[in-house]
Amino acid sequence: MAFLVSPLVTPVVFIAEAALARGVPLSEQVPGYFLLYGSFAYLATAALGIPAYFLFRALKWSNILLFVLGGAAIGFIFSFFIFEGYPANIFWIRLGDRLWCVLAGALSALAFRMFLFGLNFNHEQRVPMENET
Repeated sequence: MAFLVSPLVTPVVFIAEAALARGVPLSEQVPGYFLLYGSFAYLATAALGIPAYFLFRALKWSNILLFVLGGAAIGFIFSFFIFEGYPANIFWIRLGDRLWCVLAGALSALAFRMFLFGLNFNHEQRVPMENET
């Protein structure tokens, strides 16, 4: 369930950014943003999020900060695919957009961790491995 719901945080972040920064009405942006950024979020989850989950599980990491940092890193890495048409020399010009991707990745990872462990932010129990009780 966490893999299905947590990527939906990404379009919500970009809808909030468009409403706050550009004043775009919600009725015009919701369908398009969920289609565009939602598809990128699910691709990022499949390409990088699932392997990160298995890595965290193997290393027995459940710290909330590690999940947020991991999600932020995935958001930053995937921002290069979203803005791939821009040459590297304008990296600093598009930095604001990349930071929104970092925020979206961090919040998606936070939502994912909350699905796994609930609202207990001091949870230290490791993620169970296969065939464990």
